[in-house]
Amino acid sequence: MLELATPVAFVSLVMGLSAFLVAPTSSSLPFNLQVVLWIILSLGLFWVSQSFVRPRSQSRKLDADYAYTMTEILPGETGRVNYEGQSWLAQLDDPTAQLAPEQKVRVIDRQGTLLIVSHDSALL
Repeated sequence: MLELATPVAFVSLVMGLSAFLVAPTSSSLPFNLQVVLWIILSLGLFWVSQSFVRPRSQSRKLDADYAYTMTEILPGETGRVNYEGQSWLAQLDDPTAQLAPEQKVRVIDRQGTLLIVSHDSALL
């Protein structure tokens, strides 16, 4: 019931299930071993439950389509772009291309804190 009121990625649920699974051992195992077993079961069930909840792709949906280069982006290297008013690390989708500072680029993808950008000639 606590998980329904405050959803925190199944933490309360797996801790409760682990407690129910460890409960039958209360008469046969010392308390210290019960706690260790409960912790191991809680971590294991939490890890299994996260595989059902988390999206498979690490890409994120982007709010804006365009950014502006702040630094030069050399072929195969990273540079900085201004995206949504903040400085981001960026890399071109074409490893042979390069961009000068203050160029408008199209944001294609986000991989963690790295933006994948494309130099779109139609933007010029």
